[in-house]
Amino acid sequence: PALDLGMVASQDVGELAGAKDDRSPFVLQALFKFSLPVQLSRARGKILELEAKLAKLARESSYAKDVVRSEVQDAASALVQAYRRLGLARQNAELALQLEDAERISLDEGQSDLFRVNLREQQTAAAQASEGDSQREYFTALADYRAVLGLAYDEGVPSGP
Repeated sequence: PALDLGMVASQDVGELAGAKDDRSPFVLQALFKFSLPVQLSRARGKILELEAKLAKLARESSYAKDVVRSEVQDAASALVQAYRRLGLARQNAELALQLEDAERISLDEGQSDLFRVNLREQQTAAAQASEGDSQREYFTALADYRAVLGLAYDEGVPSGP
């Protein structure tokens, strides 16, 4: 910005100056001129606008990274928990089958009856159904995890326990 000051004074002098009819008064003018280069203001404004846009994009990028990180962590956690539940369900099914076999041996030796064998068979069937449900949950969690990572079915992640 610039501020210019100036003064101008004027009065007629010379031959006509002494005539009675032609008197011009003494004139004093003060001049003030303030200038602000518009182009510079526009450039600064544009810079501030672009800096604000960059800051906004940085915040949006950070938010998007946080969302993706959270989704990956959630999917990974769900996959780990489903894997653990599947392992426990398989172990439960194996133990139920062992109890059923032991009950059959007891029946063959005369120390049990068909009611207990039938009860063990039902427990084994329930445990195997639970194992099937756990296996479905595991593969669903695996598919979700791969989808979050953007992987195809056969890329980079083991297929199962």
